[in-house]
Amino acid sequence: IYLRSQEEVETFKEFIIRNNGDGNILRKGFLKPCQLYEVSIELECRYLHLVGYVSCIGYPASRTYQNDLNGFIFWYENEYLGFKDVEIIKHIPHSSLNFPEGHEDHALGFMFGGDYKIQNYKLADLFIDTLFSDIKGVEVKAKYSRLYCDVERYKNNKKEPMAKFGQGYIYEKNIFTGKKYLRKLMFCGIKLWEGIDSYYDEHHKRLTDETKKILSSGKKVLILDLHSYSDEQAKLIGKEGPFPDICIGLNNTEYDQRVINVIIKKIKDKGYSYQINHPYSGSIVPNGLTKKELKNVSSIMIEVNKRLYL
Repeated sequence: IYLRSQEEVETFKEFIIRNNGDGNILRKGFLKPCQLYEVSIELECRYLHLVGYVSCIGYPASRTYQNDLNGFIFWYENEYLGFKDVEIIKHIPHSSLNFPEGHEDHALGFMFGGDYKIQNYKLADLFIDTLFSDIKGVEVKAKYSRLYCDVERYKNNKKEPMAKFGQGYIYEKNIFTGKKYLRKLMFCGIKLWEGIDSYYDEHHKRLTDETKKILSSGKKVLILDLHSYSDEQAKLIGKEGPFPDICIGLNNTEYDQRVINVIIKKIKDKGYSYQINHPYSGSIVPNGLTKKELKNVSSIMIEVNKRLYL
């Protein structure tokens, strides 16, 4: 069955649910031969066929069913019927250029060196929130620049892979020049790093609270951990190119394969390249969740190469 628009896809979804119930609607759906005419009229379908590939998704038709009208005659991927059991959280930890009040230019220049503004712009995931603005979901976005505090790093440097580059949750070194930062200082009576731990904890609490709120509604959670990167940044931490347009970061278990399939298809349709866990790997998982809760949470990191839009 060839569906020509998203509107027709939605109409077809409603038709399937009306006729078959929604108990297994996210697994597989079918039409009986007697329903062919009805759905073709309702959708004004121009094409109905059983041979070869189902044209709306390019999914191979089973040989058993190619010429057997008593069997299932429509198969679809989850992409086409949506993810009605999932709510999205967009986690955006590195797009901000802001600092807390009191970190005026002279103090920042003293701590990071006079080129801190350049560092700030080069390290920020600029406009990543805008790039993904069309995706509906709860947005958990860091208020401050990662130069103040990187909320996506582990506090324990022994667990944090980036700590060896001087970029734990509190950065200690300019990754571009190798120059060490001046940290934990008083400047003109201002305690420059007072409150940094509470800010870090507050950010993670919000991510956990939003996750629990969705889970309590009976739905699953998909966390999209949204970033951008440059070839230069990747090389500075020892990664070797060529680097993809899109990097997809996965943990060992906390992801949903059907979502990965959709993401990869969208990337390919746009003509972009992608790699899994290269040059960056993994994706954030909220703190403080039970094992039962974690079973209903998927997390996928998406890193957009800045060459695509900057």
